[in-house]
Amino acid sequence: MEKEYVELFFVYLGMMLMACSALVWAIFVRDFIRKHGGKPSFALFNWSPLFDYQKARLIAKKTGRVPWFLRLFETMLATALLIAIILMIRVLVEFSWDVPGVAPNGE
Repeated sequence: MEKEYVELFFVYLGMMLMACSALVWAIFVRDFIRKHGGKPSFALFNWSPLFDYQKARLIAKKTGRVPWFLRLFETMLATALLIAIILMIRVLVEFSWDVPGVAPNGE
């Protein structure tokens, strides 16, 4: 497999993980907060999944039980974030070598 295809695979994998974690948040995490008497964040706010995750974690800590979908949500979100960071570092390294005098072979 060529290098571009591997990078493109990771881009699509990261996007898929973020989309799936948004579905888990919308279907399960918000209902979990509602069932335990909490009020979930406004759905169109960009940081709502993270705020609701914190609320759900506090509820899980109080009940002493972490539901499967909360573990799935945090795993998918952490993996997608890790892939995004790795790809950003890859882009920075790729374009920093195009600057004269910064090439790895000392040109």
